[in-house]
Amino acid sequence: MTMNRNQYPCVEFDLDKLAANLAALVERCHDSLIEVAGVVKAVSSLPEIVRVYEESGVKFIATSRISQMRAIREAGICKKPLMLIRIPMLSELPDVVELCDISLQSDIIVLRALNEEAKKQGKVHEVILMMDLGDLREGFWNEEDALDAALEIEHELKNLRLAGVGVNLSCYGSVTPNKRNMQGLVSLASDIEREIGRKLDYISGGASTSAYMAMNGTMPYRINLLRLGDIGLRGETDNFAPDFLETGVMTIKAEVIECRDKPSFPVGELSVNAFGEVGHYEASAVVRLSRWAAWITVTASILSRVWRVSRSSARRLTTRSLTSRP
Repeated sequence: MTMNRNQYPCVEFDLDKLAANLAALVERCHDSLIEVAGVVKAVSSLPEIVRVYEESGVKFIATSRISQMRAIREAGICKKPLMLIRIPMLSELPDVVELCDISLQSDIIVLRALNEEAKKQGKVHEVILMMDLGDLREGFWNEEDALDAALEIEHELKNLRLAGVGVNLSCYGSVTPNKRNMQGLVSLASDIEREIGRKLDYISGGASTSAYMAMNGTMPYRINLLRLGDIGLRGETDNFAPDFLETGVMTIKAEVIECRDKPSFPVGELSVNAFGEVGHYEASAVVRLSRWAAWITVTASILSRVWRVSRSSARRLTTRSLTSRP
């Protein structure tokens, strides 16, 4: 008997569509004098996908996971500078200096320890200071604290180099990127530049939810770096769905293992479900229920290192899911 060698559930990536999306985003950002850090954390830094990002013209390859940084380095698949886009723990600093060229930072204690680690390793590590402009994620809340940190990096922490400032929005606090908070970031950058006596390399105005401002011409001109991942993979964000991007980059595939007509309301005495939750059910007519081979959670953990690339006319990559529930 011939067995089906395909393994489900899986996520299939259309690499040609991804390449087209990234090329379109990079081109339009460059038109606005904005560089792109290509964020690969959602795809577990799979080598075939990292190569697509690298070939697209992004300035950096970025992720929030140290393990992914190591995998990229060890695979030798990337010549672009690597950016850590998550504030590191103190225990991670040896890896940050070893593996990353630049990182986002928001705490002076961590910065001092990072400087010592860079000194041990004989390196100069670049940092972007993060400012909290209302989303309540990472970042300095008071401008004075950010100015003090910038001055200390510039004049005392000799194994760090202040490359720029940045912000995260549309995350914990769901604050929308707009001209007002972007201009606030530019103003902070100008204050820092005046204090340290030189121009910053980067003013990073956020992630995929900030892309719409670069596309419609409303981004303040000094914002010159965006960290984009989600929009290239999905072809849209929750606040922006441009017609020049493909939305079919990812296809979730699973096999149907049962399909029957059943009541919509459970039959019998009710308690809690398999997850300890009290279910809520609508009583209606008989419905057709399809049971999938696995329930899939679309997060970064959906991806594993088990993947294949088909050699058809369209480049595709398939990766198995690690996240399935019975």
